[in-house]
Amino acid sequence: MARPRKTNTTINGHEYYRLRKTIDGVQKNFYGKSKGDAENKYKVYLEQHIRDSRTSPSQPDTRTFGELSRIYITDTLKVSQRYARGTVTAYVGKYENYVKGTWFDKLKMTDITPALVQKFYNELDISQSGIKELNKFMFGLCKWMQLNGYSGDWLSAVEIPKKEQAKRHEGIIIWEDEELALIFNALNSQKKQHRQEFLIYLLLYSGVRISEALGMKYTDIRDGIIHVDRQYYLGELKEPKWGSKRQ
Repeated sequence: MARPRKTNTTINGHEYYRLRKTIDGVQKNFYGKSKGDAENKYKVYLEQHIRDSRTSPSQPDTRTFGELSRIYITDTLKVSQRYARGTVTAYVGKYENYVKGTWFDKLKMTDITPALVQKFYNELDISQSGIKELNKFMFGLCKWMQLNGYSGDWLSAVEIPKKEQAKRHEGIIIWEDEELALIFNALNSQKKQHRQEFLIYLLLYSGVRISEALGMKYTDIRDGIIHVDRQYYLGELKEPKWGSKRQ
């Protein structure tokens, strides 16, 4: 039995799938009999648009790197199904913490070169894992700019510089008895039970992750055993980390 076509809009009594894309800063609609049909029409249009931009003279984009970055984040990255929600949050965080408001962010696209990108990377006070994650964001951004005709390739010639890794503490850091006493005394001094008292005791004596404790239900404690079946992460209840489902 054939699967029904997926549509999301009706025009003159006919069902269509509407796909919205931002091209050259302008939002365009592409209609198809199905989602795949609309996506194919978008791809055909985009390929022709790129060919036309290469063969016909056009005005260089005078917007800044920051202006186009924020369009990419809002219109493409945050609505993409390619990345997990946590990945999108991490990429946006890297841009906002290390790029937004810097001298590089204020450059016009007509002035950006691989040499300037390399200079910016070299000057960043960031860990090795941080620069690698930022570069993944920049890779997607650069590809998006190229496909939309905003710029050429300003990233392929750039090398990820070596950064010092943040020093890690040796072993596991635990609360001292004196610190635990301060916590318990504060809880016991309350006129009524603190709303998070059970959570604090659960974390202390079970060793579960904070996300796992937040996702726990009273029914997860059965026959004196705590069952870790889920975690609360980025506003959603999910399976615990791979291999972490346990009791």
